[in-house]
Amino acid sequence: MKPVNSHSDYIDFMRKYAQKTPLPTHFDACLVIDVQDKFCCPAKSHFGSYYTLNAAQNVQQFAPQLRAHDIHLYSIYYDFTPYKDGQDDFIHYQHTDKDTLIRKNAPSAFEGFDNGLKEKLTLNKHFNLLVMGVYLDACVAATAMDAAQLGFKPWVVLDCSGSVKGHNNFSPKKMSMQVLDGMRAKGVGFTLSNTALDQIKPT
Repeated sequence: MKPVNSHSDYIDFMRKYAQKTPLPTHFDACLVIDVQDKFCCPAKSHFGSYYTLNAAQNVQQFAPQLRAHDIHLYSIYYDFTPYKDGQDDFIHYQHTDKDTLIRKNAPSAFEGFDNGLKEKLTLNKHFNLLVMGVYLDACVAATAMDAAQLGFKPWVVLDCSGSVKGHNNFSPKKMSMQVLDGMRAKGVGFTLSNTALDQIKPT
């Protein structure tokens, strides 16, 4: 595998990898994972990087477009205490009253707290899921693979998902296929925000 040594290489890689996955005729909902200051912002946390911040900014642009096309958003955040009005932990992306707010305390949004995510998705008949956020190689991967195992069909939005430079297997300087190929083997698909939006827009 050719190393990914620049941002243009990174974008080109994501585009080519995403093209390998056929898309459904429609998407039902989107899971937005851990787009929070403490994970995304390098100025506030050593867990953040250019790539996590860029993912958060892309989520910020993509989320309103999803809402405009009646794609329901599940705003999922990692914390041991319930979210309070006025709490400003989300970065760039902001949930709205129309979104479903989900708190988790484990890598996968389906683990940890009994937050009822599986039941909410099933009740709302949300089967074809977009998944995006941070970290691609940790919480996004864990949530997407659990979703597939539970009978949902997840597609990870690669340009709206990021990992810390050098973190685990998704370093921009040395791209490993272990995480992405592992997700694909579990039934996870991949796309880019523009591609998904083209699929969502009425013809």
